[in-house]
Amino acid sequence: MFAKISILLIITLFSFNLKASDSLYFYFIYFKNKQNNSYSLSKPEAFLSQKSIKRRKKQNINLDSTDLPVSSQYIQSILRFNDIIIVNSSKWLNGILIKTKNKNFKKEYIEVLEFVKKIDFLARIEAYSPPKVHQIIDSLNQNTINKEIENYWGKSENQIEMIGAKSLNMNGNGITISIFDAGFYMAYKTKGMESLRFETTIKKDFIDYDGSVWEDDKHGANCLSFMKTKHPGTYVGTATDAQYVLLRTEDAHNENLTEEFNWLLAAEFSDSLGVDLISSSLGYTTFDIKSTSHQHADLDGKTTVIAQAAEMAFKKGIVVINSAGNEGDSKWRKIGTPADAPNVITIGSVDNKGFHSKFSSYGLTSDNRIKPDFVCLGQKALVASPSGVYAGNGTSYSTPMFAGAFASFMALHKNKTFLELKNALILSSTHFNIPDSAYGFGIPDFELATKILENWSDSLIHKDYFHLKNNPVLFQDLGIHFKSNSQQQIEIQVFLSNNKKKKKIKTIQIEVNQNEWIHNTDILQLYLNLSKKQKKRFQFLSFEFQSKDLNILKKVML
Repeated sequence: MFAKISILLIITLFSFNLKASDSLYFYFIYFKNKQNNSYSLSKPEAFLSQKSIKRRKKQNINLDSTDLPVSSQYIQSILRFNDIIIVNSSKWLNGILIKTKNKNFKKEYIEVLEFVKKIDFLARIEAYSPPKVHQIIDSLNQNTINKEIENYWGKSENQIEMIGAKSLNMNGNGITISIFDAGFYMAYKTKGMESLRFETTIKKDFIDYDGSVWEDDKHGANCLSFMKTKHPGTYVGTATDAQYVLLRTEDAHNENLTEEFNWLLAAEFSDSLGVDLISSSLGYTTFDIKSTSHQHADLDGKTTVIAQAAEMAFKKGIVVINSAGNEGDSKWRKIGTPADAPNVITIGSVDNKGFHSKFSSYGLTSDNRIKPDFVCLGQKALVASPSGVYAGNGTSYSTPMFAGAFASFMALHKNKTFLELKNALILSSTHFNIPDSAYGFGIPDFELATKILENWSDSLIHKDYFHLKNNPVLFQDLGIHFKSNSQQQIEIQVFLSNNKKKKKIKTIQIEVNQNEWIHNTDILQLYLNLSKKQKKRFQFLSFEFQSKDLNILKKVML
């Protein structure tokens, strides 16, 4: 009886606080220029870290006016208005984010200032602090969660092996990764991430500006686990030795346009630190205030503020990796933003057999570009948490898995450009010749991509090379990746079979030059074109690959 009364009292008080609280109104003020600026492009060390300057020099990126901070004189002029608070400033958009309790705020008084370009209303948000989460609920049996496994990779092995990332050594050493999310609740209590408590991990909260991210939502901690965790025998992430910057940009209790500006500000902050890669398991479509929501037509990679921010981050030399979204089986169905940005690597989800997860958002963009770019395991993906390892769903999880692997890929190939790395991954992927709105270029194989980058050949026997992957999923089994040691014609005989019958359905012949890589999806295309009747009638698709040095027979269960 006492417990029920206590709960009722808490609910009543909480409801009263909501009603009694003030609302905050958020606006963004755009300035016309950066005149009267105390900073100069000739002295970038005054507003950029040495690591950021070094990254620009390495990639031959010139400094420009977007690198300069906002004019302090303009900010001082705005501060004369007593009923507003300046939240932050954006050098990329050249403006400031403000908030006010005054619902009758007269923006026209500021718009008339000669240096002000325009003012946009962003959101009305209840000015209260929602209750903090104090308990993590796990869906698996506690007796099975922490059981040690002899294998070094532990429970994460299969999801890592699907993308061929074990070959990367999984360390990401020398790479700095920013993670944008809703919070990193008790991340340092996860076995294999305890070092977060002692490392000089940079943290910033762009919602509450309270200097901490450990007590907020657990979503970011889950995402971080796919990269950072190093608990041999139980769970190992894809970039265990990278440096991490943990940034809270998402308010899990509201959905407002301000969060796109938080993302922008976090990207600018990351740039100033010299971050190499941003992993963002966030995306935006509709907001609590419908008038600020996006339409499908807005997903052209240049309309939304957050897509503009992602593109600017790329132009500054940062790799941006973002989730496609989980709207595949909803009315919206499409990707969100900034997943639509041209130079963002957008990640969708597949199950453990390699098939598209029904919740994973579809492309294309509104201007008909391929999205997502790649897919990884995001359905029943294994997450490391303070209470153990459990299965979870979402492109939020396939994204950091890929992002950590890409960071390790960058660390392994320090002298390669972003485009060289991305193109090698495309050639390694299952749908590289037949990209679509569900899979993009498909499931990547980082081990194969490394061999492609290095123009791999067997220096000992000087023979043809056919890439055979350990434990491939169906689509990987049906791909042809071949490097020829001489000029020749290769032949592939393709069959359907069951226990009683074998039927040849195609012969493929390809002319190959010496040292040329062949990446062929013809067999996958044959599979995709099979009727339901054929798949039911035949249990296997097999092919015989013949070259000068090789004769390979593969039998794949349908």
